[in-house]
Amino acid sequence: MRNGIQLQDTLLRATTALLMIGFLGSAAGCSTWELGAEKNIVKNGIEFETYRETDHGSKVGMLVRDTEIDGWPCKRGFIVFREDWSLDELQLSRDYERNGIFMPEGTWVFANRQGIPKTCMFPHDVKIQGYLCRGSWLGKQGWMTEFYDSGKLSMFWSREPVTIDAITCTDSMTHGIHLHENGRLKRCKLDKLAIVEGVEYRKGTIVCFDQMGRVTTTVQAQQSPEKFSGPKSRIGTFDSRAVASAYYRSESFNRQLQEMRAEYDKAKAAGDEKRVRKLEAEGSAQQELMHKQLFSIWQVDNILEEIEEEIPKIAEQAHVGDIVSKWTMVCFPSRFEFIDVTDLLVKPFMPDEQTLRMIEEIQKQDPIALEDLKNHQN
Repeated sequence: MRNGIQLQDTLLRATTALLMIGFLGSAAGCSTWELGAEKNIVKNGIEFETYRETDHGSKVGMLVRDTEIDGWPCKRGFIVFREDWSLDELQLSRDYERNGIFMPEGTWVFANRQGIPKTCMFPHDVKIQGYLCRGSWLGKQGWMTEFYDSGKLSMFWSREPVTIDAITCTDSMTHGIHLHENGRLKRCKLDKLAIVEGVEYRKGTIVCFDQMGRVTTTVQAQQSPEKFSGPKSRIGTFDSRAVASAYYRSESFNRQLQEMRAEYDKAKAAGDEKRVRKLEAEGSAQQELMHKQLFSIWQVDNILEEIEEEIPKIAEQAHVGDIVSKWTMVCFPSRFEFIDVTDLLVKPFMPDEQTLRMIEEIQKQDPIALEDLKNHQN
């Protein structure tokens, strides 16, 4: 099992680099946060290749080299400080332990103001307090492992079903396993039928427990739909992440970025601070939207508008009546036949071979839940 995971990670490493850099960087040569950044500067005794302070006082930068800061071995590259210079976000340059938590080299860490690691994205699976916590090649966009201030495990993702307090939790890629600080199970999605205090909960049910192990709330799994024997209507479905991947690596979007950078440089040169701030805000909003569309299930209406004239032709080619995102479907009536038209929607953006490989791989992964993506960004 572990060797298979390592092999998959190796095969995906090259496309991951393109996903993280090609999308969130720009054809103009920088990420949106770098607009207006200072270059090759020392701040608070720390050498930065690029440095910028946000409107809220946070400091965002790229370290020139591996640097020890407040005891943290920080890896060269991206780093974030709060307004008081306490570390907020960093990547480890070596194996490190703090607050009783072992973190391997390459781990992305989000710490609180007291320097306690609260959220970690491990580069590979790591055993924490008896549980094998899922790691990933996705870096900061990978699987989160969360901790209480005491260092006790709060939430993790698993590759295999895990039994806690006689409850078997599924290895769901959309629902993490949550623990109370005392170690008792707090919330999970059931991998199989469970009986708690004489009550049956079927497989797939999301169950929440209090610190004593009593069920507090549940979200029941859906029943299988009744079979339908009549003629079926054809509905086209697509993976919105694939469409976003094709668009954000297209020449069309690259031109938009270049135009935005040119407009920014013009405003900067003219000393038009109001326009500069507006463009920086637009850049930040664009990057947030990209995160949600590329890694989660956010709608892509703004992208589909780019190929609006092609959509009726695609529907006709696929012989479908309607086309909808697969993530917006909440039920699957048997009177419908669902046809995947993702490849047809991607084609108008003229993706190159690298983009096509990336699209193929991203569709093999489950999307990150919007709530988890928001917590990660925070």
